[in-house]
Amino acid sequence: MTRKRGKGKPMVIRGPPPPLPAMRRIVSDEEYRETAADNSEMARKIADKLDRGEGLEGYEAAVAAAILRAWANTPKKPKRKRGQQQRMDPGTAEMMIAVKLAGGATWAQAVATTAENVGVTVEAVRIKMDGRKERAKELAATLAANL
Repeated sequence: MTRKRGKGKPMVIRGPPPPLPAMRRIVSDEEYRETAADNSEMARKIADKLDRGEGLEGYEAAVAAAILRAWANTPKKPKRKRGQQQRMDPGTAEMMIAVKLAGGATWAQAVATTAENVGVTVEAVRIKMDGRKERAKELAATLAANL
């Protein structure tokens, strides 16, 4: 199929037109429930026809094929978050260090003990505690005063 494009050469289109990009449409809760109920009803009707051994009409066959293809494309593995799982939460590390400081440990001893307990390097704890040192010391003072 050719189509004229302005003054230059005609534009040649081969094959079917590309699919339109998926557009998200915000719908009300009621409209969503109605659509979901209609889709469920249609899928159940198709399944009932298959159970009875009846043939499917063109649209029903296309819907059944689409459902089966989507089901066949189920990922082989469950989705995981990218990268390694976080081993140490900065807030938890801050609390652990504050408890050690309240018990009389020095900053270096508290960081080393926390790193050992969590299973990370001392450098990792220092990086996580960047900018939290004063807050940990204030928390340790509060803990020590209330013990």
